[in-house]
Amino acid sequence: MRQKTSFYFILYLVAIVSLLDVITERDEAQEEMVSLLLKTITSAPVLSARDTVVWTAKENGRAAITVAGLSTPMEMSNIRYAIASLDPRPPSGIDTKPKLDATGNAMLEGKINEKGIYNFRATASVEREIPTDIPDAVRDAIHRLSGDKVSLKSEPVNFVVKVEGSNISHPALTLNIEPPSEDKWILGVPYSKTIYVGGPAPDLVTFSCSDQRFRITKDVGRIQLSWAEPMSGTTKVVVKANANRDLGSLDAADARFSIDVGPPRWQPDPRPTAYNRVNYKFESTLGGLSPSEYTIQVIANKTDVKATVSPNQFPYELKPDPSWKTLTFRAVGRTSNTLKEIEIPVKDPPPPQIKWQGESHEGNDHLITFSCEDVDGGDVNVNFNIVQPQGVKAVMSPPVRGKIFSIRIKDVTNIKQSQVELTVTALGIGGPSRTPARTVVVR
Repeated sequence: MRQKTSFYFILYLVAIVSLLDVITERDEAQEEMVSLLLKTITSAPVLSARDTVVWTAKENGRAAITVAGLSTPMEMSNIRYAIASLDPRPPSGIDTKPKLDATGNAMLEGKINEKGIYNFRATASVEREIPTDIPDAVRDAIHRLSGDKVSLKSEPVNFVVKVEGSNISHPALTLNIEPPSEDKWILGVPYSKTIYVGGPAPDLVTFSCSDQRFRITKDVGRIQLSWAEPMSGTTKVVVKANANRDLGSLDAADARFSIDVGPPRWQPDPRPTAYNRVNYKFESTLGGLSPSEYTIQVIANKTDVKATVSPNQFPYELKPDPSWKTLTFRAVGRTSNTLKEIEIPVKDPPPPQIKWQGESHEGNDHLITFSCEDVDGGDVNVNFNIVQPQGVKAVMSPPVRGKIFSIRIKDVTNIKQSQVELTVTALGIGGPSRTPARTVVVR
């Protein structure tokens, strides 16, 4: 029958591989191997236990003690536990020789009749033997330093058994998700979710998550789930909790939510063009993302950062300089990562455009209406001229500056011709705008 390779022989082989790269002298390599194996052999096991376990008076209760650092089946079966009460008057009904499982973990069992809080301390001891399946020179060196066997004792671990009355009502464990249960999120932004925990004492409850990418942080009355680098798509998450009181369904709870991660979007879309010497208003947020999660960098000519603003400061206004060719708005997350950006051209402002609205008659007058505004939406200066026929009487309202204008041609029945030709000129930030001569039929 083929003998299984021991843990220590594998460790020996690992030591060889790691040392041959850097050590060439045989004696030095052997000393390093001895040191590595000796450190492992002489490392004591490590115990852990839940800080507090809850039992019911006059009923059987259990408390688990787990061990790490055992390497072989023999060590796992030969480990010995010592459990002692730290109270002046130790409770009766405790089996101080716990039951072991196949890996050396222990289960303390007992029945305590009186309500109260009881303090215990557990230690464990194990005896390691020097492995036989390693080179004789290495084994002899370890033997000279430690002997044939090494007796080890763990550091103590303390825990509390809280015994409650048998007639009390145990609160059920509950989990409640912070709304909404279906989240919309932005790619590149760390995600977090709060789940509120109700029922038993928080230190009793343990949690697990169906998605290992989420990190669970416990707080008073709640837990925080965080996902450092959300990925595109919809992720469904289930969080399960256990109160560890041996109370069946009262100890179990779960919470479910989903997160739909997609690329960021501007809401609303920024204006597609900026003009030098003309105020540009930016008020586009990233849809679905809190203003605290990002800032906006304002950049001229691709590299010159002019400002960094919070969405809470919107609307943000600036007036591009004539030297600027482009204007970039870059959304930056809390980890300095770029979430989204848009680059828009900066152009010379165009002259205002005149838009004819309509014509009408009022008594013996003919009325022409038109609109005109500057590139920034402001008022413009406007004047008009009657090209022909000469001697036509006309007035404009308002007389000089505004957005909506009307030209009143008076006493049209006294005009020899049925048509009047006129021109209109508007002056704005981008210079003058002159329309071709317009012919108006007045009667």
